[in-house]
Amino acid sequence: MSTIVETAAKPRLVMSRAKAFNVALAVGVVVVLIVSGLTQPEFLSADNLVATVRAAALIGIAAVGMTFITLTGNFVSLSTEQTAVITAILCAMALGAGWPMWAAVVVPLAVAMVIGALQGIFVALGLNSIITTLGAGAAIFGIANVITNSKTIQARVPDPMWLGTARPLGIPIQVWIFVVLVLITMVVLRKTSFGRTVKMIGSNSNTARSSGLRITRAVVASFIIASVFAGICGVLLVAQVNQAKTLNFTGFNIDVVAAVLVGGTAIQGGEGSTLRTALGAIVIAMLTNYMLLAQYEYGTRLIITGFVVGGAVIAFNWVRGKSSS
Repeated sequence: MSTIVETAAKPRLVMSRAKAFNVALAVGVVVVLIVSGLTQPEFLSADNLVATVRAAALIGIAAVGMTFITLTGNFVSLSTEQTAVITAILCAMALGAGWPMWAAVVVPLAVAMVIGALQGIFVALGLNSIITTLGAGAAIFGIANVITNSKTIQARVPDPMWLGTARPLGIPIQVWIFVVLVLITMVVLRKTSFGRTVKMIGSNSNTARSSGLRITRAVVASFIIASVFAGICGVLLVAQVNQAKTLNFTGFNIDVVAAVLVGGTAIQGGEGSTLRTALGAIVIAMLTNYMLLAQYEYGTRLIITGFVVGGAVIAFNWVRGKSSS
């Protein structure tokens, strides 16, 4: 009888824990916003807020994609930054060569899809995800430097600028794209067999395998999603600044990984939410912006970001431990 009661209570426990995570992150966003506004008044200026939400959108889009990888138990991808770079460069080159906008967007994203698929296949075959994506990132960055000769590529076409600078209802279009992708991925993870498979793999890969779930397909698809989302960031950057170079996304891997971990996605996989990842991206973007306004040195910014990420991971694991005990 007690076993039945325990089992029946468990879903409510998980739901309350998820809601607690969401509330904690929302409170974190508000706290960072208030503290930043009080200590750095320029933080709340219109121009700075627009810059911050744009940065949060780019970090968030890539982080939402990476959440799928983390949920499968493969931790993170360390080639996100390089994938965004190569996609941006290919997009700028295509526009500069006179390609129509749709082709200049679709073809680079198709390349990003292939990049993700190749990495996903190797990881599904048993290779370590960190080593695989680190090696892939180095190779991609090398290719990007070769094809650009380490120079800035000018798009020279004004047509895509609306994709980078438009503000429907006063909100940057990057934010709208970010919100739409978050909503879509939330539905995918909660309502589709693919989403349930992704979480099951991270929770218990042996059970997933014995249940006949298509693990290889789900892992490869997760890497494709992460890579394409990183590619979208590259395209949006080109649309905003009308150019691309290999140094555009310096430090992007760190910010994206930080957003996923601050968002409370379990390092071991199986538990997480793209909504929480989105909130984590907002926290990281606001924190980074505040530190830039306060003129913190790069090393200091990394230290503070590291402490925030470490603290969030410890806190979330503690809450999980208390909830399961």
